[in-house]
Amino acid sequence: MSADSDSYMEKQLFSIPVKRSRDEVLNSALDKIKLFSSLEAQQMKALFKEERHKHPRRYCARS
Repeated sequence: MSADSDSYMEKQLFSIPVKRSRDEVLNSALDKIKLFSSLEAQQMKALFKEERHKHPRRYCARS
């Protein structure tokens, strides 16, 4: 890469308007992660319930 293309890339990089702060971006990412993990947990619970319904003896408490 030549010096011209480097400065062009820098201009492109720094000309992007910053709409959200770094904290806002991180918080929204965390919210998405929490949402997906809670959805995944709900799916796992539903799956377990379904499996437990299919095979009640397998999941019964041992006394």
